[in-house]
Amino acid sequence: MDLFDDPESVVKMAKKLSDAYAYQLQELQRIIDKNHDGCTNWSGLWHEDTWYISSCDLICMISPEMFDSYVAPLLEAEAKMLQGRTIFHLDGPGALKHLDRLLEIPEIAGIQWVYGAGQPSAKHWIDVLKKIQDHGKLIQVNVEREDIDAVVSALEPEGLCLTCGFNPSLEEAQDILKRITK
Repeated sequence: MDLFDDPESVVKMAKKLSDAYAYQLQELQRIIDKNHDGCTNWSGLWHEDTWYISSCDLICMISPEMFDSYVAPLLEAEAKMLQGRTIFHLDGPGALKHLDRLLEIPEIAGIQWVYGAGQPSAKHWIDVLKKIQDHGKLIQVNVEREDIDAVVSALEPEGLCLTCGFNPSLEEAQDILKRITK
């Protein structure tokens, strides 16, 4: 509602929060660098340099015009601050209306596609995943057992990160590795 009632205050506060985020990320990485090389975050993926997953779950509730006005400039600044070492957490079908705009941001290296609770699993979103790859972006997507063959056969392996939505046994994990390395 504030975007309608008082957009100037939202922009002002978002800038303050963005600056605070940049500062805390740099400070935390400075502390980490004293004892470790690289960086990880809630995704469980490691990189040799500072990186983070950009996100804004609010986007499923706003128009593309509002996205361009209020969200895209902050995302672009964050992605530049991270020197292109970021993927965007695209959360649910309601956020897909912004995918084309996200794919235009060169410093966003990839998309973490989260299809959402109650939605069909990854193999039902091949068109979305292909679109992301066709724009030269990385993909991180959660797969269920029944998704693996369909997703792997439809997509290029370069830049594709599959995370399991299940806990495979050692034997099952070895079988999955054999299937996906083909």
